[in-house]
Amino acid sequence: INRRIKNGMAIVFQHSRPLIRQTVLENIKLALLPDRTFTLFYPKDIEAKALHAAELVGLTDVVNAYPPSLPFGHIRRMELAKALVQEPRLLLLDEPFAGLTPSEVGELSELILSVKQSSQAIVLVDHNVKAVYGFVDRIVALYVGSKIADGKPREVLADPQVRRVFVGKSLDESEPSGCAQPGDDEN
Repeated sequence: INRRIKNGMAIVFQHSRPLIRQTVLENIKLALLPDRTFTLFYPKDIEAKALHAAELVGLTDVVNAYPPSLPFGHIRRMELAKALVQEPRLLLLDEPFAGLTPSEVGELSELILSVKQSSQAIVLVDHNVKAVYGFVDRIVALYVGSKIADGKPREVLADPQVRRVFVGKSLDESEPSGCAQPGDDEN
């Protein structure tokens, strides 16, 4: 992992495991610690960089709080801050929306979009199509380890095989007879 970080890559894993006895700020600082066993001095700007990362993700007001006292959405933001503080050229996000409420999904989507707009390359893996549709440039749809579609979001989501796999039916399939459709007049 250290080699990946040195090459400009950061990752936010699906499962957050913050250190519960350290504050949010201390958790973010951990991402800045040197990777050598014997280090006498820490970087001088570690505090400033960690505070800046907390500000970027909207955690300034909770930097002295402990993770167990925070909502899950804040924990996800903290994990994003830990990745961003490393100033990566490539950010990998694994299921960033898993376990979030709809409002938290919206807030995290906006944060990811702001990161994307700062010229950062992002690879995002997620099943929440609604959350990612509006801000991704490209979608690669995989099914059982094989690519079934690749392209702009609108094209991929219109693909009959993608619809069949992820929605359960193609666009041209009708509902079974006898099932009322929304808007049907009932007699």
